[in-house]
Amino acid sequence: MEAKKQIALGFIGFGELASGIARGLIRKERLEKIWAYDQLLGSGSESEETLRKVAAEEGVGLAETPERLVKQVEIIISSVVPAQALRVAQAFSPLLSRGQIYADFNSCAPQMKIEADREIAPSGASYVDVGVVGGISLQGHKIPCLACGPAAERLKALVSPWGMNIRVVAGPIGTAARMKMLRSVALKGIEALMLEMLTAAKEYGLEEEMMSSVAETFDRGNFRGYLNMLMTTHAIAAGRRLSEVEMVAETVKESGVSPFMSEGMIKLFAHSAGLDLGKDFHGNVPSDYKEVTSAIIAHYKKER
Repeated sequence: MEAKKQIALGFIGFGELASGIARGLIRKERLEKIWAYDQLLGSGSESEETLRKVAAEEGVGLAETPERLVKQVEIIISSVVPAQALRVAQAFSPLLSRGQIYADFNSCAPQMKIEADREIAPSGASYVDVGVVGGISLQGHKIPCLACGPAAERLKALVSPWGMNIRVVAGPIGTAARMKMLRSVALKGIEALMLEMLTAAKEYGLEEEMMSSVAETFDRGNFRGYLNMLMTTHAIAAGRRLSEVEMVAETVKESGVSPFMSEGMIKLFAHSAGLDLGKDFHGNVPSDYKEVTSAIIAHYKKER
């Protein structure tokens, strides 16, 4: 088997995502050249000490300055807190060169990715919008990522032989970020919903029972079919379900837990009930969730 071509990879920020990717690339794929720069370097803090220890354990070289990082790598992965992503792009742009790839792995809104691309453009380096859509603790360096932009295919070609999971999506810069943000409506929503349910359940002594009950529902398979059922029946049952959701919120509140998510559900179901979507479908359950979303969008446009 032909040996994989070594690449030089650099991380801006060396937190959970960056260290998780680096760990797999070094330990499992035997990638030799990984560097990282983090703003903690030179701070003299306990956090810096921890960072240096993790980097040493993983075999990641630490670049003490941004300039040193950029000079040693061909692919730069920006992995910082979202609020700093644009500032980091601004700071690194003057250091980059034509031929380098600046892969923005930050969880940012689409407009921020568009602005970051504009900041990188004068350098001649290629900007790639990357949306991370998995869990680093579960999937490591194979974590699924969406990527878009003119250099997305080149990024994929360089890192895929090393086990990284990049799927190129059509569309301009910001498309991968938009998909990431919309996906988070569901996944961060599930996180918040489960937290509300389980904390209330704990107060009732039902924590394990409720975790098992919900897990069993999602473990049955055909998740797409289950979601389609919920969306299509929502069109004619929102009013009836509103009454249940109101009692859901009251049950949570009685446990002493704040029903943040349940109260949000009341607003959504009340809005759907007010639209009276059942009339749009003559009292029949539509066959596909897309019919429901189209009907809701039509009502939204009338409300504007």
